[in-house]
Amino acid sequence: MKSSILIFFLLLITFSSNIFPQKLYPVKIDGKYGFINFEGKLIVQPEYIEFQLFSDGYVVVKKGEELSNGTSTDFVSGYLNADGTFREQDDYDKLGHYSEGFAKVYKKGIGVFTKSKWGYIDTSGTLVIPNEFYNAGDFSEGLAWVEKKDMFLFIVLSDTYGFIDKNGKIVIPYQFDGAGNFNEGLANITLNDKKGFINKRGEIVIEPQFENVRRFSNGRAAVMLNRKWGFINKEGTLIVPATYDEVRTFTDSLAAISISGKWGFINLSGDLVIEAKYDNMSGFNNDLCAVKIDNKWGYINKKGTFVIEPKFDFASIFSDGIAQVRIDNIYYYINRSGDVIWSYN
Repeated sequence: MKSSILIFFLLLITFSSNIFPQKLYPVKIDGKYGFINFEGKLIVQPEYIEFQLFSDGYVVVKKGEELSNGTSTDFVSGYLNADGTFREQDDYDKLGHYSEGFAKVYKKGIGVFTKSKWGYIDTSGTLVIPNEFYNAGDFSEGLAWVEKKDMFLFIVLSDTYGFIDKNGKIVIPYQFDGAGNFNEGLANITLNDKKGFINKRGEIVIEPQFENVRRFSNGRAAVMLNRKWGFINKEGTLIVPATYDEVRTFTDSLAAISISGKWGFINLSGDLVIEAKYDNMSGFNNDLCAVKIDNKWGYINKKGTFVIEPKFDFASIFSDGIAQVRIDNIYYYINRSGDVIWSYN
């Protein structure tokens, strides 16, 4: 049961990445993962035991096999591109997904003599930014946050965040208690347990004053005040009061909001445009949103009208016109009309 939950959590992450230039989708056949295209044609043969998410045309995968006698073959990790070419990248202990042509990679230290650190490789697998960061984020809008932690034995002397460019140069000095990715020209930072936003020059443009924040999208960012969520604009003005129990980021000019356990949608002005009556929802993508009502999932349009009736036990968001759903123990890929293009047990 736990294994199944993990598999479909990974599948949901894959769809949620919103980055599918190669239009490939994971399927599981005889215990191994392969990938199909938009038409349901098997493009990558099933030979992988794990995958992460497609990004910039690559996916992190793992090969290997557990044998019946309790032993296993050697596991090999690497990157798979859209035409099915596998590039082994087993010289690192952890592989990140690609973003803007770079992927972060992790190298363990040796005993007490060298520290475990993150660096970055390019699309050829060449290390272009050395493994020298205690922690690191993905590149977004040309910059990536990195963490510097100085320690003496087990005592933390300092722990700060800054930003590097694609040459590995620190362009925003280590000075923050926390940091996030840039989106629409702004990135969240943490100072004294409060969150605000900086621009690409490292200037604080929205003072740290919030308990929590989400990224900017459609010119709005979700913020938490007194354990309730609202939305600010890029000037930091609270344009949607912090009255909601939970919210999701704006997509297609709509944001999901939760009131007393029920979900609906507001527009950029904060007006409720789809009644808060659903038990759960995914957020809009490709003009459709997966919603849960009466313990079943279906899909609504931006008017709140069901275009695919609620009959599924599980449903993902649409990505490039394809979504994954489940009925009992059978999993399907469907198109926007609800037609099945692939199914597996």
